[in-house]
Amino acid sequence: MSKPRIGLAALSATNSANSTLVAAVNRAYVDAVASAGGLPYLLPVQDCADAADVLAGVDGLLLCGGVDIDPSQYGAAGGPDIGEIDPQRDVWELALARCARAARLPLLGVCRGEQLLNVSAGGTLVRDVPTATGMNHRDTERSHQVVHDIWVEPDSLVAEVCESVHIGVNTLHHQAVERLGAGLRAVAWASDSTIEAIESTGDWLAIGVQWHPELLVGLDEGSAHRALFSWLVACAHGRRLHALPSRSSEVASHANATVLSGVPLAGRAEPGSEMERRQAS
Repeated sequence: MSKPRIGLAALSATNSANSTLVAAVNRAYVDAVASAGGLPYLLPVQDCADAADVLAGVDGLLLCGGVDIDPSQYGAAGGPDIGEIDPQRDVWELALARCARAARLPLLGVCRGEQLLNVSAGGTLVRDVPTATGMNHRDTERSHQVVHDIWVEPDSLVAEVCESVHIGVNTLHHQAVERLGAGLRAVAWASDSTIEAIESTGDWLAIGVQWHPELLVGLDEGSAHRALFSWLVACAHGRRLHALPSRSSEVASHANATVLSGVPLAGRAEPGSEMERRQAS
C-alpha cells in the first residue's frame, strides 16, 4: 500500500526571475507532511467546478496560510483594516473546503486555512485582532519560536491529538475566527480570548489552527505541532484503506500498522476518547 496523498492548497505567485506565474507553498508544509509519512501533492488554483474531481485524487487536504480572505466572502465590506487579498484563490479554496466536507475528506487548516474553513461553513472573521483586543498577534521576527501560550478545551479532538491542554505557539496573523460556521466549534484560545483552534462537531475529521505548526515541528518542544501532521496523515491513510472510515480507531490502527510505523500517532482513538465518541455517532 502506497503512502497517503495529502493535497496542499497552493498559492499563485510571480517568479521574480522571469515574471511567470507559479503555484507554490512554503517548503515547511511539504517537509512536515513528508516527515509524518504522507506524500505532498500541490493543488494549484483552478476552476472551482473541478474541486471535487481534484480531491478525488488525494486522501487528505491541507489548507495553508497566506493573505487575508476577501471580506465579501463572509458578508463584510472592504476597508483599511483588510490586507492583501487573492479573490481567485479564495473561491478555489472555499470550493475545496466544501467539497472536502461533503466527501468527509480529512482536513487540516493552518492560519488562513483555519479562517477559510470557518468561512466555508458560513462563519465570519475578526477583521483586525489588535484593534479588537489590543493584543498584537503578528510577530514575524519570531516565526520559528514559541511566542505565547494557548489553552485548549480538554474534551476536544485537538487536545487529544496534541496530548496537551496548554500549547506554546508562534503567531503570524492579524485576523481570526469570529462567529463560528455551522458544524464547527472553538476549542482553543489565547489570553485575549482570540480563537486559536476550531474543529468539526460531526463525523468529519477536520481541524483548524490559527498558528503555524509547520514552522515549529523542529523544536524540542514541538511534539504537539508534529502531532497535527501525523494525525492528518493517519486519517488520510485510514481513508485510503477503507474509502471512508466509520471510526477513527480504524484510522489509527491501520495507520499505525503500516505507513506510520515509527511515527508518533497522536491521532489514535482510545476507548471513550473524543475521536471515538464522534466517529461512533
